[in-house]
Amino acid sequence: MMENLKKIILVSDGTGETAAAMVQAARVQFNDFVGKDPEFTRFKNVRSEVQVDLVIEQAVSNRDLIVF
Repeated sequence: MMENLKKIILVSDGTGETAAAMVQAARVQFNDFVGKDPEFTRFKNVRSEVQVDLVIEQAVSNRDLIVF
């Protein structure tokens, strides 16, 4: 089994509420993979390529999951 996720990054061009709701629903079905208490970081109002690149760089270096 894969190591449980420690951090989930939510990226949105708005508030991120839809992404947060989607992740919560997925956690119910895939709790063994996601783990009990992953840390969430929400990046709101991401609208430029530069902003996206910064989020991706952070996620890759920490092996985090990105949800958008």
